[in-house]
Amino acid sequence: MKKHFILLFVTFLSVNSFSSSLTLDVIYNERFLNLFAENPMPQARSTFQPIELYIDDEGDLRAQFNKDQGEILIRITDNTNTPMYESIVNTSFEKETYIPASTLPAGTYTIYFIIEEDYYWYAEFDL
Repeated sequence: MKKHFILLFVTFLSVNSFSSSLTLDVIYNERFLNLFAENPMPQARSTFQPIELYIDDEGDLRAQFNKDQGEILIRITDNTNTPMYESIVNTSFEKETYIPASTLPAGTYTIYFIIEEDYYWYAEFDL
């Protein structure tokens, strides 16, 4: 009985250490995407960027919110202006969000961060 317990314990340790090595997060390189403002509010005309946008090697996006702007509609459209993705983020509580753009077909896209109907930030990116 003692031999079986020791063998079982050693087997558990081996399997556990092997599975931990498989669960390591893969870190992708990110690059900064320039956002442009449409009808910016006076405080947005400075060099301060209230939103920073990054794209990784896989094509997924990460938006960082440096200022509380309430609820923001995030919309991605294709080159025919057809919406391909939409999400609402409350920047009062969320300072960062991930956008799974790598699931979209290859092409050119525009991402919009709509704060108000005539006030938004946007950037183009290719997948």
